[in-house]
Amino acid sequence: MTIIINWFGPCAESEIKWAGREKVRFHLITGRRSDNEPTQLYYLGQCDAATLAHRATTVYDRQYWWGELGYSPPSLPCAADLAESVLAQYWDVHFTEKKPAIRPGEPLSISMHWCKPDRHYRQTKPAGLSSLPTFLFWDGWRWHIGKI
Repeated sequence: MTIIINWFGPCAESEIKWAGREKVRFHLITGRRSDNEPTQLYYLGQCDAATLAHRATTVYDRQYWWGELGYSPPSLPCAADLAESVLAQYWDVHFTEKKPAIRPGEPLSISMHWCKPDRHYRQTKPAGLSSLPTFLFWDGWRWHIGKI
């Protein structure tokens, strides 16, 4: 089973894509908490505008991203919830609630594609996201993580 997530950004808070587009499922916030800190990932989740604004209050130099399910199997209606749990676990997101370790009943791969807000693919991920794995695979016994 495969889940593909297309990430778009960075953009300003006012440019975030919200309800009305059925494919938009996820939001990311990157930034810094102080001048001495590098840019990093601070929030990943499925949320509304008020929750996202609340999560960003202590993050400076904020950049926002939105994610769409590019593909998920029709037999997996909870694909967004499963992907959110796996990504929060393996990306070690600061302000996202940790969920129990995920062990799907069958092999699962999650692949991320990074795009500019205008929907063109990026050659590389921006600062703060470059260390994140872009591919996660569950073979039935253990997770494999990598960069594509």
